[in-house]
Amino acid sequence: MGSGPIDPKELLNDLDCFLGRDGEVKSTEGITKIFNLMKDSQKMVSRCIYLNILLQTRAQDILAKFIRLGGYKLLNTWLTGSKATNNVPFLQQILLTLQHLPLTVDHLKQNNTAKLVKQLSKSSDDE
Repeated sequence: MGSGPIDPKELLNDLDCFLGRDGEVKSTEGITKIFNLMKDSQKMVSRCIYLNILLQTRAQDILAKFIRLGGYKLLNTWLTGSKATNNVPFLQQILLTLQHLPLTVDHLKQNNTAKLVKQLSKSSDDE
């Protein structure tokens, strides 16, 4: 993706071979490709699309692979950045995604995501 505007429909068309009928990632190979695209993603449009794809994905093995690839660390980076810029809608989307992932206590100890979530819950009026 270049530095110009992102067409969400074009991005979804490019990802079509990795997605099922409901927009979920349909294979562990697909989540690897999507994770690699997420790492390089700088635009809010594409980041939101990737989060929504994760939210549509129900297969625990695919979500677990996302975490193993570094997805939890990546979401921490996005969370930190959106907290710094006070991008509340994007923060909410990241929080929904984190809630959806099969995280363990060991994952929560890997970085400061749990601490950030706690801070956000104390400073926000929104559940």
